[in-house]
Amino acid sequence: MKICVFAYNFKHKKTQEGLLKLYLSKIKIDQVIAMNKVKINQPIRRIELTPKDQSFIEPKIICKNLNIPFLVMKHNSTKCLNFLKKKKFHIGIILGARILKQEIIECFKIGIINLHPGILPQNRGLDTHQWAVLNMIPQGATAHLINEKMDHGKILLKEKIKIYKQDSLKDFYLRIQSLELDLMIKSLKLISKDKKIGKIPKIQGRYHSYIKSRDEKRMIKLFPRYIKKFT
Repeated sequence: MKICVFAYNFKHKKTQEGLLKLYLSKIKIDQVIAMNKVKINQPIRRIELTPKDQSFIEPKIICKNLNIPFLVMKHNSTKCLNFLKKKKFHIGIILGARILKQEIIECFKIGIINLHPGILPQNRGLDTHQWAVLNMIPQGATAHLINEKMDHGKILLKEKIKIYKQDSLKDFYLRIQSLELDLMIKSLKLISKDKKIGKIPKIQGRYHSYIKSRDEKRMIKLFPRYIKKFT
């Protein structure tokens, strides 16, 4: 099974940990296609989940040391499309990417696995940890084969995380990201054994954008009640 990883071409937690998880799980990576950083307009939050000042390694250095072919190109470019058509990969894995075009998805015989930090289809979109609190639904992760719709497609596996009394949102973030990588490995094993792949969910769920300041304030007030409900 030929595997291509979509990654970021800069120091990035999920990219680094995902590549190492695949390597240490003895899963061969046939190609990494890395995209340069793109500026994203994100709102200012009172609670920032991404850990700051962590020491990561450039993806190209990781790939060089692990003997993984590494290319830098825009994921949705014509150059990338032609490359994928030529190589005929079976599976793609997203460890860092923006929204991929349908023509890119169609280059893969089986599909492209996305690791979503929320339970699909109920918790689609961005800021999933916060929206789960606001909507009083479980925290967790989903591995699914993407299609042209946002956070949609065939679900492979999904799982909830445990929640503890002392937890903060950052605890959710770190625990869910760890779960995402576990689901990545389990999904690849599931596919390699030719087991039945999940169906597209009938209930698509509401798509959430970045959480706004007023919703964030409401989420902070609800947080103790959320912890009490799900502990």
